[in-house]
Amino acid sequence: MHEVTVKNGPATDYLSIKALSDRIGYAVKTIYNLVSQDILKGGVHYFTPTKSKLLFYWPAVEQWIREGRDGD
Repeated sequence: MHEVTVKNGPATDYLSIKALSDRIGYAVKTIYNLVSQDILKGGVHYFTPTKSKLLFYWPAVEQWIREGRDGD
């Protein structure tokens, strides 16, 4: 399991990939890799309001972190 320190941020349920990166301390590239490997799932952990934009749903991502899901 990866150790993740969650930083305080604005109280919002939907985060850009940069905001998510800042909040959980993962590189943007790592988050893209988790998306491409279907570890973070579309319609659950993130949504695509446009073709080029990902919005991450913080409660689902936070649950994924708390449950220790790292793709194994």
